[in-house]
Amino acid sequence: ANTAQIVRNAAFTLSQHEGPLGLHLIRSPHTDILLQHSLNVAFIAMLMAHELGMNPIELEEAGLAGLIHDIGELKIPSQITQKRGDLSKAEQNFLNMHPQYGLEMLTQLNAFEPKIRQVAHLHHERLDGSGYPLGIKGGEIPPLARLIGLVDFYDELLHPRNSGTPAAPSQAISQLYKLSQKKFDQNLVKLLVKVLGVYPPGSLVKLSDESIALVLS
Repeated sequence: ANTAQIVRNAAFTLSQHEGPLGLHLIRSPHTDILLQHSLNVAFIAMLMAHELGMNPIELEEAGLAGLIHDIGELKIPSQITQKRGDLSKAEQNFLNMHPQYGLEMLTQLNAFEPKIRQVAHLHHERLDGSGYPLGIKGGEIPPLARLIGLVDFYDELLHPRNSGTPAAPSQAISQLYKLSQKKFDQNLVKLLVKVLGVYPPGSLVKLSDESIALVLS
């Protein structure tokens, strides 16, 4: 509930804001990995929603959808969600149940609007039908699930929770272009790049005095 209030407050601030916006991605060793990921997705989604000209209610919905999209992972054993190295086929199949678990948990709690619950269920669907759990295509995937699905994928490239080396922000963006031609709405991909800027948070840059800096926001 407290985290949802943080997201609601941020949505309100964004809806009142004119001009350029900063983005500070959270990556703290003291914060739960799933919570960090969910907050990152929520804030990037709200920035994109703001750029799309969404109204204050829609902005809040985008943030809350980002916050709860992976809630079903709470039902997956931590030895799977936090495993270092590749998952076995059985473990991957178990992890792939999290959208269904998420929908069931939110429905049981009667929490949030149906369109927000739907994002927990459908954020791994892809435009070409290669996603899960339903394998639906194109316009069958609700717009909010498309938005959160893209941002979720981007943050997962930056901060993989299982195997693989984290991608640098610039690499993550180039991978998005390569991997996403048929899977994601390309207008949303372009918007994500616009929102993140040429040097997204997390980038290492060389300044004019030759010193190295980390972009925070």
